[in-house]
Amino acid sequence: MIETILSIAIAICIVGGCLFLFCGALGIIRFPDVYCRMHAATMGLLLGMSGLMLALILFFAGEGNTGSLIARCLLTLLFICLTNPIGSHYMAKNAYRAGIPLWEQTVEDQWQGKE
Repeated sequence: MIETILSIAIAICIVGGCLFLFCGALGIIRFPDVYCRMHAATMGLLLGMSGLMLALILFFAGEGNTGSLIARCLLTLLFICLTNPIGSHYMAKNAYRAGIPLWEQTVEDQWQGKE
């Protein structure tokens, strides 16, 4: 019974993670400018990898591996959660400084005059 519930939870995490990764990839293709695309890539990777790492943690916990494998998954997830948003923020800021234009239907430019 417990193995079935654990298997269902792992499958839900994998499907959810893959869905977020797919939506991020779709956003990269469909969004109009580099800033929107960067947001889609960042959120898709962050949420998608969170789901996949959670599935790995559940899998390793169900196998009885308490310790190094779960700690590695948690550290990987922490690394992704810390570096992904910071890296995309700096890439967007440098793209703005380089003069890459915003989408023509952008309502507000919050960085204008602050550079």
